[in-house]
Amino acid sequence: MSSKLSLQLQNLIQQPDAVLHTFAGMIADGSVAIDCSGVKADDISEEKLQILFGQIRGKWDFTQLGECLDSATMSEPLAEKLVNWFQPQPVVEVSNFIRSCG
Repeated sequence: MSSKLSLQLQNLIQQPDAVLHTFAGMIADGSVAIDCSGVKADDISEEKLQILFGQIRGKWDFTQLGECLDSATMSEPLAEKLVNWFQPQPVVEVSNFIRSCG
């Protein structure tokens, strides 16, 4: 039996920012399991992503994130948005840099 609080992302993202900040602390503590059913990538703004997951961005790896977010309930576009948000730095090819310097 899980001791994590079960949350619906669909309901969570409709809450005021003040409420989201409360849940952000619970996410950072790893004390919630989030069901992503029914949430499309466009349903969650960059601002809400920052409020909910900003404390763990750059600190958690995808294994830890997977323990918080139920990937079985997540659409492919939402998963892609989250991956891109957690790793916003574009990959730069060294060969392009070398060619531009040569």
